[in-house]
Amino acid sequence: MKCYICGNEINLTDCEVLQSHCQFRNIPLVRYKCPICHVVFGSIEMINSTPEQLREYHQAIYQTYTEMEPYGLESIAFNQVFTEPTGTYLNFGCGKYNNTTRHLRSMGYDVYSYEPFSSYDTEYEFLITDPNQLNNYKFDGIFSNNVLDHLQNPYETLCLLKSTLKNEKSTMCHKTDAYQYNIHWTSFHLFFFLDNSVQFLADRIGMKLNQIGDSFIFYNE
Repeated sequence: MKCYICGNEINLTDCEVLQSHCQFRNIPLVRYKCPICHVVFGSIEMINSTPEQLREYHQAIYQTYTEMEPYGLESIAFNQVFTEPTGTYLNFGCGKYNNTTRHLRSMGYDVYSYEPFSSYDTEYEFLITDPNQLNNYKFDGIFSNNVLDHLQNPYETLCLLKSTLKNEKSTMCHKTDAYQYNIHWTSFHLFFFLDNSVQFLADRIGMKLNQIGDSFIFYNE
């Protein structure tokens, strides 16, 4: 198989195996560490789930789990990509409540949200739920908080997001706690970006990378 992050051919038998248990779905978890870029990925079952299955999983967890208010952390990510006061920005993976975009729009910023698994605010004018709709926009900046580790294929998703950037000055900032192997007791965390695995990802999508703490900033200049 090809590593989801670095794209190199790897054999699962050559990977370090890490085991855990999902406290939400009460199932064992098996993950693998790429011997080349050192990303930890899995479970394979979740990575290979259909969009319909993922929607069911997320909506089920939203019935019992209350997300932490993301406004502060998402605002930090927004400030990392904010360059044009009149620019257009995307809050990628805004989660259940969509509060950050509301706050930023109330301050006069042109910010949209993307959340494919939201069962709330589906009529909200600035909420995008279909990935195909992203092609209708060009963004000065894209930001997210604790989303990169949930993606089934971070490489393909970042390629899509890169294609929606307005110009060479446009940037992306993806904050994630998963730059270390933590919070492994949930099947919803599919990737842990150990060592310099995000650099492999940036090189692969053709962008430069600057890491500030848990913020990964992708840029062209």
